[in-house]
Amino acid sequence: MDQKQRGFTLIELMIAVAIIGILASMALPQYNRYSTRGKLAEMILASTTCRDAISEVVQSTKDATLPQASGWGCEVTAATIPANPVSKFVDSIDTSDAGVITLTTTADATLPADARAKAITFTPYTDAALTVALTNAGVGARIRGWKCAPAAASPMPYQYLPGSCK
Repeated sequence: MDQKQRGFTLIELMIAVAIIGILASMALPQYNRYSTRGKLAEMILASTTCRDAISEVVQSTKDATLPQASGWGCEVTAATIPANPVSKFVDSIDTSDAGVITLTTTADATLPADARAKAITFTPYTDAALTVALTNAGVGARIRGWKCAPAAASPMPYQYLPGSCK
């Protein structure tokens, strides 16, 4: 009698497991980067109050120059709230005299090691093409947009920047 083979052979099962392993080895790093970008999107939200404050001060100030560094009224640092970060993933918010906002991440253990205590900046621009950055003498200017980028000091790795920063 001729019997028909039923089920899979061992080699077929090994090939299937190998294919799944290869797919998983490519997908897991992508997922980790994706979830980190999601966590760091919190930085975009944390910057909104400061961006609004800077935009309002630039347009409405009566002074000859804009506020000095850390003088915009929206900064949050360890000096203002000791040992309490802004949020789970945002440790501090600082500003320059030209309205550039610098946000630094916390050292939260759920962030990858190369994304802890790293910074991104938001730079205000006065033209629609986003090529002319605001200066301290830009009293009465209209901020037309903001650019997000890794900071010069302790820059956030490009792979972890939220989508709106790329």
